[in-house]
Amino acid sequence: MARRRDEVDRDVLPAIDWDRQPLGQMSDLALAEHLDVSRRFVTEERTRRGIALYRSPTCSKKIDWRVQPLGQLPDRVLADQLGVNPATVSRRRDALRIPVFSAVDWDAQPLGEVLDKDLAKRLGVPLSAIRHARKKRGIAPYKFDWDRQRLGQVPDQVVADELRVAVSAVAHARRRRGLPAITDREQAARRAWVTKRSKR
Repeated sequence: MARRRDEVDRDVLPAIDWDRQPLGQMSDLALAEHLDVSRRFVTEERTRRGIALYRSPTCSKKIDWRVQPLGQLPDRVLADQLGVNPATVSRRRDALRIPVFSAVDWDAQPLGEVLDKDLAKRLGVPLSAIRHARKKRGIAPYKFDWDRQRLGQVPDQVVADELRVAVSAVAHARRRRGLPAITDREQAARRAWVTKRSKR
């Protein structure tokens, strides 16, 4: 008969005298990290003994979220420190427009040197995190040198694909420079003409 995963996990736990542990005197997460076990095991042992969940002294008074390290550490960790639900921390952080915590060395990133969305995809973080980090350092967003692009020489869609931007952005830059659009057919005709001329 297959054994429950909990039972298998407990087989590899170190021998812990739970009655000698400060259950309820510190957060379950903090004790779990100290004992190097899953938080679930700490919660189970505390509940089995009828010990109430640890509540930070902060919980007895109104929390001033503006002075809390929101976004500077994971929501669940801050929630555990304050003795509140992680969802509460997430809501407060979102309300203050603070991006989620990310262990990224922002000073080592090419902020403003590439598109925010491209850097966000590369680092696997929300776009808002990139914008927040860039603005916090007074770095302007990356801008293309449109005069060096093939505006009017190839279809707008081709330039948009090369730069990974919206076609409307390319069309706007082209129109501002008074350059006419070129269609796929026109581009094909130009290529054919150049090829024919080169063979003479």
